[in-house]
Amino acid sequence: EPIYKYRGTVTKPASDNRVYRYQGNVTKPATDTRTYEDRFQYEISLDYERVVPVQKWTKGNQIVEFFKNAGVELNGTTFTVSENDTYTVYAEDTAGNESIETINISNIDKKPITPILSASPITPTNENVTVEIKYSDNSVVKKYRIDSGVWTDYTVPISIIKNGTVEAKGQNSEGEWSEIGSISLNNIDKTAPDISLSASPTTLTATDVTITADIRDLDNELFKTPESTSTIQTHTFSIPGLKMLNGAKANTGNAEIVNVDGEKVTVKVSGGNPSRKVETGGSYTPEDTKYVEGQTSSSYNSGGYVGNLLQYVYSGSYTPSHSIEVTGQSSSYYNSGGYSGTLSQYYYGPGPSSLRLISSNHGYGQDHSGMSGNGQYFYECNPSNGNPQGGWFCKLYEVIPGEPIYKYRGTVTKPASDNRVYRYQGNVTKPATDTRTYEDRFQ
Repeated sequence: EPIYKYRGTVTKPASDNRVYRYQGNVTKPATDTRTYEDRFQYEISLDYERVVPVQKWTKGNQIVEFFKNAGVELNGTTFTVSENDTYTVYAEDTAGNESIETINISNIDKKPITPILSASPITPTNENVTVEIKYSDNSVVKKYRIDSGVWTDYTVPISIIKNGTVEAKGQNSEGEWSEIGSISLNNIDKTAPDISLSASPTTLTATDVTITADIRDLDNELFKTPESTSTIQTHTFSIPGLKMLNGAKANTGNAEIVNVDGEKVTVKVSGGNPSRKVETGGSYTPEDTKYVEGQTSSSYNSGGYVGNLLQYVYSGSYTPSHSIEVTGQSSSYYNSGGYSGTLSQYYYGPGPSSLRLISSNHGYGQDHSGMSGNGQYFYECNPSNGNPQGGWFCKLYEVIPGEPIYKYRGTVTKPASDNRVYRYQGNVTKPATDTRTYEDRFQ
C-alpha cells in the first residue's frame, strides 16, 4: 500500500524576551537667576580750541624768525592801527608750532574834512561881517586867508571889513591838509551914495529954477564862482537894488555880460587858468622804513621793502692763533693739543754709562768699592759669602760713557679757530607809491 508522508513549511514561533530601555541626549534646561543692571560708556568727540600762549603783531610783512625777539604782544583779539600798510600776526602754540598771517590795510584816510565857513549878517550891511569857521576834530592846525593873502592861524571868528573871499584849510597830526573851503562876501556896502546937483537956468532969471539931483550909489562887488572842471562857465548873480551895470571883468581869462534881468546879471567867463588841481582817484602810501635782522643776504628785497644790510656775528666765536715754546721732544714734528710745528734738534745730554767687567779676584781687606782713574774705572768689593772674615770678593769694571742724547725744541702754533656764523641786519625801505590822478578846477 502506498505510504503517505507529510511535508510542508513549519515555523518556529518567535521568541521575544527583549527588555527595552531608552537612550539619547537629554538636556537639563538652563537656570538663570542672574540679575543685570545697565552700564553706559560713551566715546565723545569734542571740538575745541586751545589757548595760544604766544600772540604778537607788527607793522610790515615779516617772517617767523622776526618774532623771536620782536613784535607787539596781542592783548585780546583786536589791535588798532593808524596807518595804511601790511600787518603781520604771529602765533605759537604750547607744542611750539608757529604760524603767521598778513593783512593789507589801505582804507585809512585821516585827511581833515573841508572847513565850513558861515557869515553873519548875509543881508546888505554897512558894518563888518563876522565869518566863523568850523574845522574837523582832527585838525591840529587851523588856517585862513583873505583874498589869497597870507595864511593866518584861526583862533576866533574873524571880522571882515570889505567884500571879498575868505578861504580856510586844516591840517591833521600826520601833516595832511584838507581841501580848501571858502565863502564869498558881497553884502558889505560902506560907500555912501554920491549926490551931484545942478541948477537950470544958472543965469539971473525971474522964473523958477529947476534943480537936478544926480544921485548914484556906485559900487563894485566881487563874486566868486563855484569850482568847475570846465574853463567855460556861465553864472547868474543877484545884485539887490541894481540900477545899471557898468562892466564886468574876471581875475583870469575873459568875462562877458550875457544878460541883465532886473537885479539878476548873467556873466560868461572863459579862457582862464586853473585855480588848482584836485585829486580824483588813486592813493598815496608814504615811504616806510623798518629794521630787519637775521637775514642771509646783504641785499634785502621782500614785501616791497628793499635795502642793503650790514653783516654781524649771528652765532659762534673766533679764537686767534696762539704759539708756545716746547723743548725735550723726541720728534722733529710736534702735534699735540691742537699745536703743531717743525722743531730743531739740540744736544740734550749724555746717555746713561755702562760697566765692562775687567777682572775679579778674591782677597782680604776692607770694603773699598768706588771709582778710580778719574771716573774711568769702577771697582766693587763685597764680603765673601756675606762674611768679612772669609775675605772679600772684588770686581773691576771699566766705565763706558753713554752715547749723546739729542732732542728737539722750537715754537709750535695752534691755528686760529673761527666758527662764526654771519647774518645781515639794517634798515630797509618800502618806497612811497603814488597812483593819484588829478583834474584841473576853475574858479
